[in-house]
Amino acid sequence: MKVMQLNTTKEMWDNIIQIYEGETKVTSDKLQIFIIQYETLKMHDGENIAAFFLRVDEIVNSMINLGEEIKDATIVENILRSLTPHFDSKVYAIEEM
Repeated sequence: MKVMQLNTTKEMWDNIIQIYEGETKVTSDKLQIFIIQYETLKMHDGENIAAFFLRVDEIVNSMINLGEEIKDATIVENILRSLTPHFDSKVYAIEEM
């Protein structure tokens, strides 16, 4: 183990900080990827609503697991914007309620 080869407390502390900052960077990068997927979300032609919701749920859960806070209303708004034109009448009815 690399930690065992360190001689001083300062060297050990610096190593711990370096490892932690690396993990933080990876987490931040992953979160950015999911945020981009969430913001550019569109329902595919021929995709059924259940498959689309599952895809949205996977992205949102991944973001939450990485520490992102997302309000339910924001998720609903994004879903309504992301649906295909086939759902326009339903989206309009929901927005009017």
